[in-house]
Amino acid sequence: MENRSDILSIDSRGVKTPEPFKAVAVEDNSPPRVNSDHHFSNWPYNCCYFVPKLMNAEGAISLLNHDAEFHPADSNTPEHLKVVDLTETGSSSFDLSPLESEFDDLLQLSDLNHGSTRILFISQKRRYHKNRTTNRYGLKHSTWLSILSSGDIPPDVVQLIHENNGCWGAHTSYCPDVRGKSCRVKSPDDSLGQTLCAYHIWLKPRPWWNEEHFVYARHGFHSRKKLLLVVGTSLEAQQQRLLSQFHSATQPHLFSVLLALTTTWTKDLEEFVWEQDFDTQRLESDTGWSTVGHTQLKPLPLDKLALRKDMVFTKDALSHVVRASESLSELFIFLSKEVRTIPCNGYNVNLRYNQLKDAFLQQGSKQWHQKRQAQGLIGRIDTQWNVISALMAQHTNSLNFQIARDSRIDTIVMRRISFVTIAFLPATFLATFFSMSFFTSGDITANPTIWIYVVCVIPLTLAIAWQSSARRWFAVRWVVSKLQKKAPKRSDFFEDQGEGIQMARNSLHMA
Repeated sequence: MENRSDILSIDSRGVKTPEPFKAVAVEDNSPPRVNSDHHFSNWPYNCCYFVPKLMNAEGAISLLNHDAEFHPADSNTPEHLKVVDLTETGSSSFDLSPLESEFDDLLQLSDLNHGSTRILFISQKRRYHKNRTTNRYGLKHSTWLSILSSGDIPPDVVQLIHENNGCWGAHTSYCPDVRGKSCRVKSPDDSLGQTLCAYHIWLKPRPWWNEEHFVYARHGFHSRKKLLLVVGTSLEAQQQRLLSQFHSATQPHLFSVLLALTTTWTKDLEEFVWEQDFDTQRLESDTGWSTVGHTQLKPLPLDKLALRKDMVFTKDALSHVVRASESLSELFIFLSKEVRTIPCNGYNVNLRYNQLKDAFLQQGSKQWHQKRQAQGLIGRIDTQWNVISALMAQHTNSLNFQIARDSRIDTIVMRRISFVTIAFLPATFLATFFSMSFFTSGDITANPTIWIYVVCVIPLTLAIAWQSSARRWFAVRWVVSKLQKKAPKRSDFFEDQGEGIQMARNSLHMA
């Protein structure tokens, strides 16, 4: 940036009137920006906004080397990055290729006018392996380093992209702390070096299901140029939202752009919630038990009800919604507090702090109610689980009762068959036994001694029938109880008392 004598001095209270500044010459000991291979291998040490006392450069480098996946260096996959510009003439988009000669200049915003915004979209998604996870980028490693170095991206941004639990934060760069920038100027009354250079903000809600979103935004206080780095999934929807919303807007406020991006994230989450709502209604239609009372399908028969894995699947998806809604709600509260960091003066739109703050609080309220909706759906899933469990238990008990009744009937029939078998068994045995000599061979006249057969069969049959009946056991027990005489058992207490009395009598007798 060229040194200008009419540059604005901006403090935490707003914008002051132009006053002459005195440039302070400072030696730049930062490492060279480009090596012989035109790769930015010195990042993040060559980033002008890098603060060694606050930022962990080694941690960011380690994440790029061990927790990231990129396209191979010899890959022929085209790397076309989508770029959206918001200028004084409106919004426009174009594809940016790393092979272009102006690639670095476009990332450094050298072609943008005062107050314009450039948004760069990069695909990224968390990939799960057997024992670890990695961030998968849709570009080459050298291209990603070039973007980080040319765009002066601080190392904290890379660390937050790899964060899997959601986070957000902001950082203000002051001119005396910025290395290698010509904006390092100092006003006569700025003895503490509090001249603002750039405002940084990064946002990443908690990922849900297969959706990840991250944005890094920087606002230069001197040039009012804004750079946004959007990393994650669903990039096409975010691009279309920006192009349509800022089609006729001229140089929108940075927080207006952040509001457009974050509301796109909430829209994706809302659509996901509605999918789970429909799945919950479908599960309720299986039993016919619904709190909303508008299921149209008939309940399934009891024999077809089962505790399926899609119930657990839906409940797990809703738990993701609850956590993501909590994260987004806290994110909007953070944005509503940070909105005053950048003054609205100088923008060509009639925008006030309260309007942006109210918009963020409204989105936060929607997320709070969406969280309550997801919790209600989880309760309905639990209700369906209990209803199906109760119906299944009732159906099982009914089947067990039917089986027990059929078994009882079968038992009665078998007892009758057994009784008949037992009743005819002696007769069959004796008939076989006496058939050898009681009847005359070749004559149907019975032997006069046939009465022996009758006299033997009848007592034997009655004896076996009586032995097989339950009354026989009661009779035996009654007889045994009458015959057995049990002597009453004396307790140890009474025995001790008896011995004591006997000893007392003996002592009296001796006396």
